[in-house]
Amino acid sequence: LQVSLREGDRTRTGGRVTFGFAGLGAIAEGGLGASRGSWVVSFRRSVLDWVTDDTGIGGVPVLYTFNGKLTYDVSPRDRVWLLNVSGVDRVRLGLTEDSDLNEELSNLDIRYRGRRYATGLNWQRTFGARGIGLFGVTYSRAATDQRIKDLLKNGLPDTSLSVEDQLARATEVFREDSTESEFGAKYDLTLNVGWAGKVQAGASVRRLAADYDAASPFGSDGPYFVAPDQNPFSLRQRETSTLGAAYLQVSRNVSERLGVTVGGRVDRFGYLSAWRVVPRVGLRYQLSPTLSAKASGGRYYQQPFTLFVSAFPENRDLRPFRADHVVAGLEWLPGEVTRFSVEAYDKRYAEYPVSTGVPSLSLANIGDTFAIRDVLFPLASSGTGYSRGVELLAERKQQADARWYGQVNVAVSRTRHAGLDGVLRPGSFDYPVVANLIGSYRLTGRWDIGTRVSYLAGRPYTPTDLAASTAGRRQVYDLDRVNDSRSPDYFRVDLRVDRRFTINGQPVSLFFGAQNVTNRKNVSGYSWDRRNNAPRVLEQLGLFPILGLDWKF
Repeated sequence: LQVSLREGDRTRTGGRVTFGFAGLGAIAEGGLGASRGSWVVSFRRSVLDWVTDDTGIGGVPVLYTFNGKLTYDVSPRDRVWLLNVSGVDRVRLGLTEDSDLNEELSNLDIRYRGRRYATGLNWQRTFGARGIGLFGVTYSRAATDQRIKDLLKNGLPDTSLSVEDQLARATEVFREDSTESEFGAKYDLTLNVGWAGKVQAGASVRRLAADYDAASPFGSDGPYFVAPDQNPFSLRQRETSTLGAAYLQVSRNVSERLGVTVGGRVDRFGYLSAWRVVPRVGLRYQLSPTLSAKASGGRYYQQPFTLFVSAFPENRDLRPFRADHVVAGLEWLPGEVTRFSVEAYDKRYAEYPVSTGVPSLSLANIGDTFAIRDVLFPLASSGTGYSRGVELLAERKQQADARWYGQVNVAVSRTRHAGLDGVLRPGSFDYPVVANLIGSYRLTGRWDIGTRVSYLAGRPYTPTDLAASTAGRRQVYDLDRVNDSRSPDYFRVDLRVDRRFTINGQPVSLFFGAQNVTNRKNVSGYSWDRRNNAPRVLEQLGLFPILGLDWKF
């Protein structure tokens, strides 16, 4: 993950405050003496907990974030900057006095706290027209503390008891109090070397430390297993590993119109004791002053999430999973603010982690579940898959004197993944068609109206095995039909109106509008009502108003 923050304003000290349903945010910035540098800090806090104790999930998410950057020009050739990104969040989900007992969250008591921060120090030196070098060191840390209780683990609870008593009697099915930290250093060098063109080279090393304290004493009652209490584990261990990488890339114009980039990368995955060497190549051809064609290909490797590797001894044999990418496209720039592009891609996956106990199940088909204990099971690096598609983009960039700007994109794609049985099935994010439109129109000098329109063709899902779910009083998937059904198409329209004012010479903007103005109840998934032992359709939020204030000073 690479984080980049803008510099602060070197010419004046000022700031900005934003307040709305999305939260309270503030930015302050200014310059250092003699325009030698700048600083900028920002803070944001969610505010829903100020107005309610329950947003319908048994609690209210609370989030704090802090970002800061300090930049200083040591000399005309040397610049250093220090940045920090931090976040703290907590949430309680589950049964309350006002809960809908048909909701699955009413059967649980989930307590979560997370703390994350990353700090980096960078030194940039220019070598005149010959190139530039960048050295950086970073340290990051993430801590997670969560507890999950299941009120229905030992049968239906006594609803005559108070909520507090029901929660106290519930069975703890998962806990985690773990931390992960990383210290890294890297150097990147870009040089213009005459006949060789632009040469880019670099190396990095990262030291990872993990302190895991997690347990799932009853294993998983997840929908992927007919029998309950599968794969219980208790993990208490500390791990350290080193990841290293080095790369070399050369870019050169071999003719007036044709540019070529060739390179390679070496990766060392210390946690898996694996080395990988991968090639990269790219081409760009200028068909006309406004039209260009480009193509690229490369191989990429990624290490599985370390908790997956650590949870079970057999997962120590996992290998980095591989993705081979080929991309080609055209870009047309008819004007300074207008851009059109079309891009086609083909990505092939190998050695992807798949379940050894459920031959039809690949981690790539798990989707975006937050029930981490349901996806911790023995794995093997035997999965394959592919993703291919075409994306079209039309864009008009924002300009101070333009009345409107916007962007529209359409993507047509197909994604398939296979488990241990080798059968390719639709991926969990296999949306055949995705379309988005974002735009803003200036009605007058003080009024703007903006909109966002989103459409996604139906998402794949695995149907519920009604007989097994009824017998087990919990959702059990029909694993012979992994992702062979699709939910209804997704459609949403958001609208926002801005009214600008000037107060004491400073700009102030009041904005109002609504998300999902058509009040369409998009389907988010399908679950099982364990209390009534029946299937249930999950719907997303309908119409939601927005109101806020943006003040620059």
